[in-house]
Amino acid sequence: MLLSPSFIKIASFSLSLAGLLLVAVLSVVLEPQEISIGEIDGSFDGKAIRTTGYLRNAFQLRNVMMLELYDSKKIKAVKFNPKETDFEVLKKGNFVEVEGKVQRYNGEIEIVVSGARRIA
Repeated sequence: MLLSPSFIKIASFSLSLAGLLLVAVLSVVLEPQEISIGEIDGSFDGKAIRTTGYLRNAFQLRNVMMLELYDSKKIKAVKFNPKETDFEVLKKGNFVEVEGKVQRYNGEIEIVVSGARRIA
């Protein structure tokens, strides 16, 4: 069975359009939810979030950075296997934006940081 050139053009255009729509939908669905620290509670367990806060405390313990973020409330955060750039961004006293996943550890809510950037 031979396919006509016009059928191939229509099929390739349709598939391209479907691919673009799928990328647009997935980018909205997979984008972390922007939320303030005070709003983070147990209902966000397992969800990806983005939040900003002041780093009140930051220290390294083996290959883990332990962080305490604060805006109107405080929350613990951890960054596993930090890179050199993380030490500059996640320094005590910085105002930062972090992305990560909310989880419970020893009964307390914390953020497992996947990315961070310094705001001020």
